[in-house]
Amino acid sequence: TGPLSADIGVPETFTLDVHNAGGSPAYAVTLTDLLPNGADGGMCDSPPQNITAQVFEADGTTPVSPPLADGTDYTTVFAGDPACSLTMSMQSSDTTVGVDQRLIVTFEAQVDVGTLDNAVLTNLVGATEWFAGDPAIPPGDRAYTRTVTDGTVGTPDHEDAHTTTVFAPVFLFEKYAVNVTTGDDPAVTATPGDVIRYTLNVEHMNDVTVDDFSIVDELDRLNASPYFLPGSLNVISIPAGADDSNTDANGGASGTGLLDVRGLSLNGVGDSFQIVFEVQLAAAIANNSTVLNQSEAVYAGNTVAVSDDPNINGPADPFVGGDEDPTEILI
Repeated sequence: TGPLSADIGVPETFTLDVHNAGGSPAYAVTLTDLLPNGADGGMCDSPPQNITAQVFEADGTTPVSPPLADGTDYTTVFAGDPACSLTMSMQSSDTTVGVDQRLIVTFEAQVDVGTLDNAVLTNLVGATEWFAGDPAIPPGDRAYTRTVTDGTVGTPDHEDAHTTTVFAPVFLFEKYAVNVTTGDDPAVTATPGDVIRYTLNVEHMNDVTVDDFSIVDELDRLNASPYFLPGSLNVISIPAGADDSNTDANGGASGTGLLDVRGLSLNGVGDSFQIVFEVQLAAAIANNSTVLNQSEAVYAGNTVAVSDDPNINGPADPFVGGDEDPTEILI
């Protein structure tokens, strides 16, 4: 498994779940992952990073082995262009996959610079060798070998495939808050029951056109307790042609509001839009609580950007992931 869409240069996590559906343990399993590499781009310029591996029971969560160590329990070999392959060879006794157990591997890979927007990249992976017994103890060296083909998606066998669509646009995605009740701009502090106005500015930073993405904001997603008043979410303005019919003033996991604006587009460098909404804070919030809020840009089912409050630690660099700050209001 892996992301449905990916940004250029941003590491994304892929998961290989190898289930032993046979009647005896599998020893010294070799996994071969063929990363995408073609005319439209790929994931071949940088080797996969942050590899983890561990054997679990059938539920995929109960550990059988300790976390496996690269160089001790297994080896990895990455071949760049044109092969673009990652080969993992299990070695130690801890890597043995018992009957109905799972060997689960994760790694991070990133889309190559220069990959075309909307390029469809398919990652092929398979178990290409394993043994019916410990190959170091004869006669337990009966080998099974397989070849990775097209992934045979939907067929329970030794291989599978995952497809990712490239998302090349880069957003300057900023959000700030104003306390409507007190007039404080920006809103640094508030009292329970105050009305807060959030303004989102989204600006395109490169010349790749992006169509049909969404801005989503589950109001209490980052808060340990519900800090917003259910039913108080009020959309003030959205771009022309956008659709906020899926917005629910009582939505979200806490039932305190879900902003969902769809059908958004940006057409090149400097193209931008603004979304404004108001919401009321709950009537009772503990003193010194911090109310957090952060919006998400969603494309092809994946979050591709999150908002940054430029009033906290200064503006975020849109070309550097992970330095975005949510809005903060101290009660």
